Amino acid sequence: MACPLGRRTPLAILVVLLLAPGVASAQGFGLNKKTVKLARSLPPAIDLSGSRVGVNVTGIPGRPQMVAPLLRAKIVPLVFSNGTVMEAQANPDRLIEVTVTDFTTATRYDADRSQVVTATIRAAYRTVNNQTKQSLDARNLAFDYERRFPPPPTAPPPPKDPKSFAGKMNKIFGPPQAAPVPTENVPPNAEQLQTLMVEALATQVAQRVVLTKEVIDVPLPKGKLDEISNLAVAGRWGAMLEALEQTPPLPAADDAYRIYAIGVANEALAYLEQDPAKQRDLVANAAQNFKDALKLAPDESTLKKAEYRIAQSMAALSVAAAQQSQATAADGASGPRRGDAKTGGTRWDNAAVIELAKAGLKESELVDAIKSAPKPEFDVATPAGLLELHRAGVTEIVIKAMRMRMQGGPTP
Repeated sequence: MACPLGRRTPLAILVVLLLAPGVASAQGFGLNKKTVKLARSLPPAIDLSGSRVGVNVTGIPGRPQMVAPLLRAKIVPLVFSNGTVMEAQANPDRLIEVTVTDFTTATRYDADRSQVVTATIRAAYRTVNNQTKQSLDARNLAFDYERRFPPPPTAPPPPKDPKSFAGKMNKIFGPPQAAPVPTENVPPNAEQLQTLMVEALATQVAQRVVLTKEVIDVPLPKGKLDEISNLAVAGRWGAMLEALEQTPPLPAADDAYRIYAIGVANEALAYLEQDPAKQRDLVANAAQNFKDALKLAPDESTLKKAEYRIAQSMAALSVAAAQQSQATAADGASGPRRGDAKTGGTRWDNAAVIELAKAGLKESELVDAIKSAPKPEFDVATPAGLLELHRAGVTEIVIKAMRMRMQGGPTP
C-alpha cells in the first residue's frame, strides 16, 4: 500500500519480517513464502504541485461501474492528503480521469481441498490540462491477485470406545472440535476482496500524480538458500550478498533463485545508500541480476515482478535527480551545469535514455519517462545523435517519442 509524502523524500528501505511457517524442501519460494517488506519513495510521473485538481472515475457497465464510486473514494485521500495539490471539481486546472474496464473474481478448489482466490481489476487512466484538453499523462493500469489458502483443519474422530477415558471426556465436554483457522489462512470475503483490489488500483493512480511511499512484499528463496535468506530477515544485506556470491552456482534452473537473491540484496543496499551515483549502480546491478535470473526461469512470476519493480526504481532515481536539479535551478542556487561530473548526470539527454534502456526499462516505460522529462535536451536531429541511439539499441518508437518531445508535440 502506498501513501503520499512530502516532495523531496529520498528512496529508503524498511525491512520487516513476515513470519511464515513451514520448511521448503524443493528449491524456490515454497507454498509458505518467507518475505521481507521493502519501502521506497516514488516521484510522480507529472508535477501537479500548486494545481487545482479534479477526479472523475467511471466504469463500463457491470461490475466495473459498480466499483467506480469506491475507487474514487480511495483515490481522493491519496492524492490530496499531502497538501501539494488542491481538490477542485468545478473548473479544475488539471483533471484526473479513470475508467474501470474490468473487474473479475474467481474461486477454485484444488484436489487437496485448498482454496485458490484470484481477481483482476483494470482501468484506463489519464490526466489532462482542463483548459487546453491536452493529455499530460496516460497509462493502462492493472492489478492481479492470486492466493492459495490451505484447507481448514478437520475435527479429530470421536473415540471408538465410549467407555474409555477419552469416550467419557467426550460425553462430558462434547465431541472433539477442529483447531481454529489462523486469520492469515482465512480467504477474503467478496467485500474484503473488492476493497483490496480497489485500494491497489487507487495506489497506482496516486503514484502517477503525487510523491508516494510504496511498501512491497519481496519473497526470499528457500530450499538450499533458506539460511542465507535469514540474513535478509535480520537486515544483514551486505553479509547476504557476500554469502550468495561465494555460493557455487546451483544446478540448472535452480540457480535462478540464487541470482534473484543477489538482485534483492543489491536492491536493498541501493535503498540504504545515500550516495546517488552508488545508488544508481546498485539498482543497475539488481536489474541485471533479475534479468539473468529470468533467463534461467522465464515462467517464474516472482522474477517477472522483480524485473518490473527494479525498472520502476531506476526510473524513479532518474526522475528524482532531474526534479532536484530543476528545483535547485528554480531556487537560483549557483553550481555546476546540470549533467557534469559533480551533478551525477541528471540531464535528460541521449545518454540518460540509453542508461535507462540498458537498465531494463520497457519501451512503453521509456516513452512515459520521455513524455514527462523536464527540459529535455535530446539530440535526434544530427547524424551523431541518431547513430549514438541506434548503436545503443534504442528503438524507433522511443526515438520518435524523443523527436516529438523536442518539437513540442504529443509523444506517441
